[in-house]
Amino acid sequence: MEERKKYVVSEDIHILLGEWAIKKGFCLPSGDFFEQLRKELWKYLSEIFGIGNIDMVLAEELRDGMQKFIRQIDIPVISMDRVYIRTNPEIQIARVVDDFLNNCGTRPRFGTPSIQEQLARLKAKYCKIALIDDVLFSGNVMAEIVSSLEKIGVAVPVVIVGIAIGEGVEKTQKQTESEVLSVKYYREVIDEICERDFYPGVPLSGRLVADEKTEIGSPYLHPFGKPCNWASIPRNKEKEFSVFCLQQAIRLWEEIESVSQKNVRCCDLERIPLGSPCDKFRFVDYLKSLL
Repeated sequence: MEERKKYVVSEDIHILLGEWAIKKGFCLPSGDFFEQLRKELWKYLSEIFGIGNIDMVLAEELRDGMQKFIRQIDIPVISMDRVYIRTNPEIQIARVVDDFLNNCGTRPRFGTPSIQEQLARLKAKYCKIALIDDVLFSGNVMAEIVSSLEKIGVAVPVVIVGIAIGEGVEKTQKQTESEVLSVKYYREVIDEICERDFYPGVPLSGRLVADEKTEIGSPYLHPFGKPCNWASIPRNKEKEFSVFCLQQAIRLWEEIESVSQKNVRCCDLERIPLGSPCDKFRFVDYLKSLL
């Protein structure tokens, strides 16, 4: 019997918002609130892709699984993941688009040194490392980074990932000398999406937009991004799915405001959604204007 393809969502918004809240002086809703949001997302995605075809992967499962692998190896671990496992130093890299949502390849995350400089810093400290990342999808970025490290004399015998897709594992192991260890493995998927990409305003939400002055993102919903191309949402469902995501985001930010007893302004966000004001305008009001 052929394995049924899943639509995979990795949970991460509570982690990213937790770090943001500490830095910006806000409070977060209860775990029950986040659980309810996720149940609604699971239900909505199930209506699109079918009951039993949605895998919501717990953040704790990914973090604990990756930490278990780390304990089993005896070489330094360098993270490319800003969510589940952080290291110092780390590799900060992001997929980038322009203002018109055209693909611009990969670049360093906003405010970080060039990729070449990041790799050179690793070369100065290590001759052998393991790389760790949250998701290995196509394998293009991982293979490129590992190959670049190998060329400057840094061996990468092991790559640890939270979620691995067959295509990415094959490409990484074929094009490099690395063995891939994964917490969750899927031979094929409908798609794999980080939860944050459906919630405008959450740190790291969406693809990074090329801009030297402000960190701007394009979440995977209208009017910010491309839900069909980037998240496999059927073309005829894009509009209603985007409305659902906006309503979810409004509830999330209103709850944060409620427990924090103050408004969240656009300028309070770490990554501002493409087209949003960058000033003291209340972010929830802007989201409501899009409905």
